[in-house]
Amino acid sequence: MSIRLFVFNVLFLIGGISYSQEMADSSKGKMRVYTQSSAAVIYVGELKVKYGEIIELDTGQYVITAWAPKRKKVRELVRVGNKYTKTVRIKMPLTKEYKHYRNKKALYEVKKTTLRYGPMTAFIFYAANEMSVISKSNENADQFLTLANEQKSKAENSFWPSDIEANRKGFAISKLSYENEIEKVNDGWQKIYAGLAATIVVNYFTWRLSKKLKRPNYDEKPQLTKLFIGPDMQSRTTQLTIGFNF
Repeated sequence: MSIRLFVFNVLFLIGGISYSQEMADSSKGKMRVYTQSSAAVIYVGELKVKYGEIIELDTGQYVITAWAPKRKKVRELVRVGNKYTKTVRIKMPLTKEYKHYRNKKALYEVKKTTLRYGPMTAFIFYAANEMSVISKSNENADQFLTLANEQKSKAENSFWPSDIEANRKGFAISKLSYENEIEKVNDGWQKIYAGLAATIVVNYFTWRLSKKLKRPNYDEKPQLTKLFIGPDMQSRTTQLTIGFNF
């Protein structure tokens, strides 16, 4: 009788332990965390987790803390349900300091580019406009030259004095127009050469000035770090090491 009672108690004890284990297992859930930056440092409570990693947790409420370079540190309260996999997606806005730095950097790049390439770019547009004027003057000059030659030939071959005089006047006008167009062409080329020389001189000084611009820097202190002081286990030495766990 005592043996049966002993066996019964053992079986009851084993069953109770199994039941307790099942109850304990049944009060667990899973969680995975996605952040706006995949390089974020993520903690669920005191547990450091990886981006998108599925972890098993006891049911209850947890505070998720996440931080990434250039972004604000974010805290979010979540609840893990029984036998449920919760997916948490956390937005991580950029910090005001980084936005300010980004604007300063953009302004710096604009200033540097303008100083280095602005004078030459302006000259290229100016030269292109002058080239257009020169091309048009060349066309006009060719037309006036052809007309002058025609009127000269007519004047030489005309019989009546009135026709000879009219063709001579036409020749003189066409010749003068031709000379005016050629003068415009020469003036245009002189302007281009003078503009190029001035641009080279100006660009020399603006390029040197661009090198004196101070490039904005962005520095921030890492957050969610834990200081450790102890032996260096990776090198298997007893040398004291001070570092940070991210």
